[in-house]
Amino acid sequence: MIDTWSENFCKSVKKLREENNLTKAEMAKKLKISVKTLTMIERGIVPPRLSCGIVIYIYKEFGVCADELIE
Repeated sequence: MIDTWSENFCKSVKKLREENNLTKAEMAKKLKISVKTLTMIERGIVPPRLSCGIVIYIYKEFGVCADELIE
């Protein structure tokens, strides 16, 4: 079973991408991750080696704090 924070994080990332009308390639570039990693996240899988730096990129690009991503 997926952790609640992980599930919320994954949903938030997908929602941000869709709300900003970004393709997966555009979003991945902004977050400094591969399209494959973004696809995994959007499917509810947080890769074990995912850098916490992604949260910083989300904040810089979209102004969304970490606590908002996991609520």
